Amino acid sequence: MPYSKPLIDHPTYNSKEWWAATQQHRLLYQRCRLCQTPVFPPRDACPGPDCLGFQANEWQESAGRGTIYSFTTVRQPMDPRFNDDVPYTLALIEMDEGFRMWSNITGTPVEDVRIGQRVAVAWDDVTDEVALPKFTVAG
Repeated sequence: MPYSKPLIDHPTYNSKEWWAATQQHRLLYQRCRLCQTPVFPPRDACPGPDCLGFQANEWQESAGRGTIYSFTTVRQPMDPRFNDDVPYTLALIEMDEGFRMWSNITGTPVEDVRIGQRVAVAWDDVTDEVALPKFTVAG
């Protein structure tokens, strides 16, 4: 069955490299060359409060491991294309490299997800061109 959920139509010039890497199951983030602040999502300017360096961000590869910083259980999706997935867990992951990203927690019942749990990236190849990073509880 073809993937019927929303996908990005056209990556921006900032995110094009990130999306290309996901096809190879590589999780990228940026790091500022000036102050070493990890940057995610991709952007032109460093978000570091004492830096704000413009176009100083360079790509780095994440090991794909982190900790659940916060989460919510979605029981009533805003888009009906997700009705068959509820309930599901949407989590803010604190990656070991120091950036945070939102993603789904898969393979663990929603009632067993906890703040502080270690997680690892698990790729979901939703089309021939798109792989989405999702996370599973590690160990």
